[in-house]
Amino acid sequence: MRARLRPKSALPFFWHIGRPNFGDDINPRFFEMIDGRKVRLETDRARPHFLGMGSILERATPCSTVLGAGFIQKPDGQAPQVGRVVAVRGQLSREHFNQPNVLLGDPMVLLELLCPHQASRHIEIGFVPHVSEVREAKALRIPGLEIIDPALDPMAVIHKISQCKRVFSQSLHGLIVADALRVPSVWVAPGAKMKGGTFKFHDYFTTLDAPKTPMKFDADALSRTTLKEFHVSNYKFDKREYLEAVQEALHAEAG
Repeated sequence: MRARLRPKSALPFFWHIGRPNFGDDINPRFFEMIDGRKVRLETDRARPHFLGMGSILERATPCSTVLGAGFIQKPDGQAPQVGRVVAVRGQLSREHFNQPNVLLGDPMVLLELLCPHQASRHIEIGFVPHVSEVREAKALRIPGLEIIDPALDPMAVIHKISQCKRVFSQSLHGLIVADALRVPSVWVAPGAKMKGGTFKFHDYFTTLDAPKTPMKFDADALSRTTLKEFHVSNYKFDKREYLEAVQEALHAEAG
């Protein structure tokens, strides 16, 4: 509501509004860190706006400038008409657009450039479940496993991940944060409640040097995971080039 009530001088963005989820809710704060100006929620997608972080690319319009969004699943038929595509989450999303010079990467890969975290890693192992499976994650009751609820304040979730020595994540943005902050992680397989299944994960993995293999979501499988199965996957492209392209697009809007 606060983001909707901001003045028209604020940058117009559209992001998913629904059940609290840090990967969506981080959008205004994240792009404010990039540009320095306030971000407002533009719900009228017939007006010029930016699509930032999230699996919302199917909701793009000819008035959208895409800054890293991705599809939640493979488009069924023709992809939406989009005004300008600066960056998309990965190759699986990019292949549906015939626009030159489209960069690859979820905006969250820029996290280390925007707010470097140097927290002491005193949490032995964290688990970021998908927002739909927090209750199931808490029921695991694995000794020493700290559940990081993705419905918490976005910066609190990021800080918690930064405090972990290693992380399980069923949340896509939990994995991306872990990789960006160089916290070794293991991908926990999507549950039946997660729309799109593995598509958005494999889309992100096309931007990495080492894709991840899903781990079954049950107490026995997670308890048996060895240290060597946790690893950091590195972003294959130039983060500063990505950041500068996003900044340029936001500055162009000001003109």
